[in-house]
Amino acid sequence: MGAAMKGQTWTPPLTHELTADGGRVLRYCCYGPAGGLPVVSLAGTPGTRWERPDVIAAIEQAGLRVAVADRPGYGGTTRQPGRTVASVAADVQIIADALGWRRFAVTGFSGGGPHALACAALLTGRVTRRVGAASLPASPRQRCHGPVRKRQPRRAL
Repeated sequence: MGAAMKGQTWTPPLTHELTADGGRVLRYCCYGPAGGLPVVSLAGTPGTRWERPDVIAAIEQAGLRVAVADRPGYGGTTRQPGRTVASVAADVQIIADALGWRRFAVTGFSGGGPHALACAALLTGRVTRRVGAASLPASPRQRCHGPVRKRQPRRAL
């Protein structure tokens, strides 16, 4: 049972802030042990960097280090007019670089699923795995730049 269900007050984790090209602000939080398996999690629509206490507990128990950013225009991340699903790859790369992650997994829940797929397609030298949950693939109008390479199946996180 999560902390909020036990009547405890939820305290938000430390928020990190980066500046992208053009002065756009990216805000994100990190969850789990500092030495855990690096994962960038892309929230659904609308989505922010905040995770529920039960999700935080699961992340910690699994030994993952998860960075979760606000979607552009939500929380504290600046809007990005004209962005596409593929645009998230640049933001993910900035966050991973700031954390010192050369290689990492990406996850996407609901509306974040196509964004995770875009990261896997565009950051092929860095993304080790991609997980999409409760999501649909990107529509033809939201395709990434270039074909998605077919990969051999890999173990789950």
